[in-house]
Amino acid sequence: MLIVKPYGRSEAAHGEDGALRRQLRLRPDEAGPFALPEFAETHPELIVAQWISAIDKIAWKPRGQAKPTPEQRRLRDMLGGAAWELLARKHLPEDRLEELGKVWRRKLHPYGAGEDDRASGREKGRWYARFAGETAPGDIGKAEGAKIAGKIEEHLHEREYRIGGGRPNKRKGRIAARAESIAGNVVTTVSEPPKAGWTDADLERYRAAGDVAAKIRA
Repeated sequence: MLIVKPYGRSEAAHGEDGALRRQLRLRPDEAGPFALPEFAETHPELIVAQWISAIDKIAWKPRGQAKPTPEQRRLRDMLGGAAWELLARKHLPEDRLEELGKVWRRKLHPYGAGEDDRASGREKGRWYARFAGETAPGDIGKAEGAKIAGKIEEHLHEREYRIGGGRPNKRKGRIAARAESIAGNVVTTVSEPPKAGWTDADLERYRAAGDVAAKIRA
């Protein structure tokens, strides 16, 4: 799932600590720059997209122009309804719920109306067991859906899950961890300002080695 390109462009800049990090400028008015972790956790459309992405990993979504089976549609309806209730109540601006609700429904069922029985029995996504355990898809009701929605919230906003279980969750939510990883993924070259503490002699020794960063990048 894309974090930068749907909303603007990234640029690299040195922070107060001298570290080079990616920041975001929004289209079309070049607003910003915004720190990627903060943007990812507060921009409503991006929050919606990341919750949908989590549901897609739990409940199978037909590929391309294919239609869902009745069972696939039902499971996504149950998870989507519970997740939207929690998302709208805690993570989205109240004055935009009607607009964002339309975006949510379009992303939850991107294949439109109609159903196809030929993919019957394929309701579970790759992460299904991590969030739903041994509960069969057909047994997911409102109570079970609410529990799974709570786990999605924990995974995205508090402590990122590991798919296999048996190991502790990570220290940050998936949204923040991924955004921070992108922000820190910057390739430096000698044309950029040196980090604090570099001297002219340091730069000369670096250049004598043949611009190692450029060679690695190539």
